[in-house]
Amino acid sequence: MSERVSLTFDALYALTDLRELWRKTAPFHSMDEKTKKKAIKLLKRAQKDIGRLLDSLNDK
Repeated sequence: MSERVSLTFDALYALTDLRELWRKTAPFHSMDEKTKKKAIKLLKRAQKDIGRLLDSLNDK
């Protein structure tokens, strides 16, 4: 699997995990501090992967 595909899948997995957090906090979607930290970690992971993917696409 190419690095670009791997980065895409990793970003999607992080967002899928975030989606699961939202489902667990339904219907009001309020998060405690532990859950917020996990959400931030997942978003940063997706952001990093997407940034690297964009960089690799802009290089060529």
